[in-house]
Amino acid sequence: MDAGSLLESALKLQNLIVSGSLEVSAEGVLIRITRDDVVVDIIDAGKLLEVASPLMKMREGEGGITGKLEVLKQLKGLEEVANRLDEEGKTVFLMYQGQEVMVMGFKANPTIFGLKNIEVRGKLQMVRLSLAFLRALL
Repeated sequence: MDAGSLLESALKLQNLIVSGSLEVSAEGVLIRITRDDVVVDIIDAGKLLEVASPLMKMREGEGGITGKLEVLKQLKGLEEVANRLDEEGKTVFLMYQGQEVMVMGFKANPTIFGLKNIEVRGKLQMVRLSLAFLRALL
């Protein structure tokens, strides 16, 4: 299943929520879903790789220009997801240990990086999250 199909399925599921919220907690990751918002809070950095692997699939042995192009391709895909979320009036909040890191979609107010519908709210937390991700890869 590609990212577009996954997003389509997730939006259909989210539209079934009329009121209230759905909360899922699994091995250090808390996901809270309401009709318009999804909050993904990564509590345990050790589980970060499992959560992020579908978005950041750097294959073993891949590096140099090929690896960098793969990361750029993934960022472009992330922007496409954010644009689709905006069109649907939906927002995804990425948090790390209870603090906001990034907002994607309708409620995002982009300030840097030139990515439409993606806002980095916690620059320090973004660095911590990136370091935790790198540690999880090693």
